[in-house]
Amino acid sequence: MESLIESFLHDEDGQGMTEYSIVLGVISIAAFGIIILLTEELQQVYTRVVDAVQSRDS
Repeated sequence: MESLIESFLHDEDGQGMTEYSIVLGVISIAAFGIIILLTEELQQVYTRVVDAVQSRDS
């Protein structure tokens, strides 16, 4: 029974998936934060593009 417990404690099969999940979580949070920080600038760029297209069409 003791070797089964020791084997379970030293088993690293799921470690890689856990590490990938943590990295993916950190990247997702960082991307979401960047989008929030750039929202105003992106809206201004979108407005300038729309205005340029509308003025070209008139």
